[in-house]
Parts: sequence; structure tokens; C-alpha cells
Amino acid sequence: MTRPQYWLLLLLSFISFALAATLLGLHFQNQRAETSFNADQMKLAKLQEDIQRGEISRRMVQSIAQDLSVLAAQKPEVQSLLARYGITIRKNGEADSK
Repeated sequence: MTRPQYWLLLLLSFISFALAATLLGLHFQNQRAETSFNADQMKLAKLQEDIQRGEISRRMVQSIAQDLSVLAAQKPEVQSLLARYGITIRKNGEADSK
């Protein structure tokens, strides 16, 4: 092996080492990003679940308020109870909540 070939081989070895080290670093960075992404995705799924539960609760409360509004039209004490919690009965018997 001639001297220039030796230096070329040495240079290529250093370049290969640098590329391997860079690739390893990028792999670990990708692992951290993936872990962070998965954690964020789980938080987002939990928030979506909470939103859906809130929507179901809102519909249930609205349905109960509608049913109570029928009763409140006949009984003033039910109407005052609903008013205490911010639910007013309109003339057409529908309930509004504040």
C-alpha cells in the first residue's frame, strides 16, 4: 500500500466513523421524539375522552332540565329550584341554562 492510499484509507475510516456516530445520535434523538409524541398523543386522547364525557353530561342535563321544565310549569317550587341553579323556564316550556 502506498502512502497516499494509506492516507486515503485513514480519511475514509474517519468519515465512516463520523457518519456512524451521527447516525447513532439521530437514532437516539428519534427515540426521544417518538416517546414524546406518544406521550402527547395519550394526553390528547385523554382530553378528547374528557370532552366527550362532558358532551354526554351536557346532553343528559339538558334532557333532565327539559323534563323538569314540564313539571315546573305545574309546580312553582320546582321552578324556583331550577332558578336557583340558573335554569329558567321559557313561556313555551323549554329550559334555558345560564
